[in-house]
Amino acid sequence: MTTIAQVRQAVRPLIQQHSDLASIGRFVMIKPVRHIWRAVFIESTIDPHAFAPRISLSMLIPAKSRGVRGFGQRIFRNIYGPRNIRSSDWDIRQPETIKQMLDMIENEALPKLRTINTFEDYFAFISGFRFPIDYTGHIQYLEVYIPAANGDLELSRKNLERDARILADIKEYRPGFYRALVDGDRFEIARILHEWEAATVTNHKLEKIWERTPFPLEL
Repeated sequence: MTTIAQVRQAVRPLIQQHSDLASIGRFVMIKPVRHIWRAVFIESTIDPHAFAPRISLSMLIPAKSRGVRGFGQRIFRNIYGPRNIRSSDWDIRQPETIKQMLDMIENEALPKLRTINTFEDYFAFISGFRFPIDYTGHIQYLEVYIPAANGDLELSRKNLERDARILADIKEYRPGFYRALVDGDRFEIARILHEWEAATVTNHKLEKIWERTPFPLEL
């Protein structure tokens, strides 16, 4: 299994070339982080000599635990030709392979990620993915949290009430947010959103590249 130290060594040339990038664990993050992280996550594989990089996008709300890696597609080695079973593996023993990986991150992934600046951008990008079945509910949660963060509490409540499963989940696991949303308490919702963001930042060690900024709800 490739180590974080090997990841940092591999991506160092990319970090040195771009002032808006930072190496955080296995992430290459675009900074500053405001409400949404935009990154490439360098996964390890069962092959101790291989990387498997992929785009990583995630809102900071609700609070994300340490293990969350965000959503995004794999960056395949032979993206311009026929795919094969090893197409996602990048061999750390081959400098030319690592260079190709960094070139593809720079020319394919980063330009896409840099266009994502708002919740609407994030929603549009995520909506185009074909998730495994475990992630099919993600869009429904976004349809609750994004309108709330944007200040459209009526739309947030409407979207929440139309999905019994999402409603039950948020009532049980996000009771403070649920009550504030029902009551139309914009100040409490803003407080909760900032609390969630701060927890995500702490869990993922993003303190040095995070900028605390107001939500559209507060503006």
